[in-house]
Amino acid sequence: ILAWVSLLLWAALPALCWQIPSRPGLAGVAGHPNILGPALAIGWLLSLGIAPPAHFGQRVFLRWLQLGTVIALLLTDSIGSYGTAFVGSAVFVLMTAVSYWRAAMVLLLLFLLPFLAAEAGAISEALLNSMGRDTSLSGRDVLWAEIGREFFFRPWLGSGYGSFWYEGRGREIVGTWNPRQSHNAYLDLSLDLGLVGGLLVLGVVCAAMQRGRRMHRSLRCVGQHRVTASLLAVPLALLLVGAFSESYFLKMDKFQFFVLAWILLVLDERHIASVLRSALHFARV
Repeated sequence: ILAWVSLLLWAALPALCWQIPSRPGLAGVAGHPNILGPALAIGWLLSLGIAPPAHFGQRVFLRWLQLGTVIALLLTDSIGSYGTAFVGSAVFVLMTAVSYWRAAMVLLLLFLLPFLAAEAGAISEALLNSMGRDTSLSGRDVLWAEIGREFFFRPWLGSGYGSFWYEGRGREIVGTWNPRQSHNAYLDLSLDLGLVGGLLVLGVVCAAMQRGRRMHRSLRCVGQHRVTASLLAVPLALLLVGAFSESYFLKMDKFQFFVLAWILLVLDERHIASVLRSALHFARV
């Protein structure tokens, strides 16, 4: 619904009503493309877990909502959101494919991996150029280099939760603009909590993901497989892609962190049964 409302704004109103001058791309109802983009990417991935309803009209309605989500996502011009949606979709396909297709896809990936690793720089540069972006990722390379040096002042325990990015700190670090985050979730987590705290947080996340993986493998119902696959695809995509462009670990005002925390709680065995029942009931209705 958010996607289609944003598309209506895009189609019916002047550009100033659906984007901001400093950042091209569809902002829609969110006010910024980098807010709308991740929300749409997450919405797309979660929608993959919905089993197609039996009623034809409901199937059409579901596909219509998914189509709007994809179109609006493309218009956000958010590279991080593109990557999150793509990686999450690939994870979902791998987890729901039958065993021999899954094995074939893994073998193909392993076969292509050396080539992709050797040509990673050229491929990323070509992709960024095709989207009208520079290889510095809007100055993130300079920011990350400076932040890396700051990290080594307090590598083990960090500066303390929320204490690093005080007002004006970004301008002190880079000198030319005033970032309020490092645009990298792992860097900011290390700055706040150091290596010790960062590893503890990631350990909790990985433990919950492993629990969800075991649960997914133990299920036999196709509908349940789709639900758990989509629930696992979202955090994996956020951790493998989204976290390298935006900082949201332990940040209560970030939609990505809310979704990540919600899914990790859902993957607890005490709650997953009620979630699966609700999802399957929605599919039947």
